[in-house]
Amino acid sequence: MNADSLRGRRLWGMCILIAGLGLSAWIWQRAGAQAQLSGYVVIDGVAYPQRLEDTKAYNRRMEAFGGKGLVLAEKLEAWFSGLGRSRGFAGGVALVTLGLGGGLFLARPARAGDDEADKRAG
Repeated sequence: MNADSLRGRRLWGMCILIAGLGLSAWIWQRAGAQAQLSGYVVIDGVAYPQRLEDTKAYNRRMEAFGGKGLVLAEKLEAWFSGLGRSRGFAGGVALVTLGLGGGLFLARPARAGDDEADKRAG
């Protein structure tokens, strides 16, 4: 492995680290965003916030407009968009970034005799 490919690998590793950790920080910062509430539901004297998407009236209107497929697609879309508002997801992005970018950045160059030893062993 020559010095140019090692330098290129380290450059790619640094780019992945910067982009991934920046994205992770942005997701972490956005994670506190609250969903739009339509009101509260009182159960046993305790008021719980209720999102608009969780009401029966909203689901009935969605089903009347586009059928059960639209209701399912909306729930799937809400699940995917919820991933971007989770601090756990931000931590996962940071770990994957550190693994991939750090692996590329810290990779050691192969020694000259390694290729011949691999050929003899395999």
